[in-house]
Amino acid sequence: MVKLLEPFEDFKPTIRGWSGSPKYKMVREVKPKEYPLKLTLKTLKKIVRKLRKQYPSHDYRLEKVKLHDKIYYRLRRGETDLKNPPIYIDLETGRIYVPSSYVKRKKRLVASVIDYRLRSLGAK
Repeated sequence: MVKLLEPFEDFKPTIRGWSGSPKYKMVREVKPKEYPLKLTLKTLKKIVRKLRKQYPSHDYRLEKVKLHDKIYYRLRRGETDLKNPPIYIDLETGRIYVPSSYVKRKKRLVASVIDYRLRSLGAK
């Protein structure tokens, strides 16, 4: 069974890197403008169509999944490997979730993916 963690509640997604000349350490916390998100299934499908058109090689997918007796919509790229963590969206509450296994192993990648997906969902 997949255990889901909610960003901004269960963990704080931060992006670290280097910037400037001379280089200095950059730390940025990923935060949406407004949370929980106000999404409908229609707008979610429209966003996925836009992503497919913009990035045809990535093969974005939106799948309906039932976990823990709740319905989620899973947004992910076509390849199912460790480099492509899925984002689970609960349309009733407007909250997003990430599998805990990805957060434990690839926390920096998960933070970046959350940042990208929030931008595509219009919440950033």
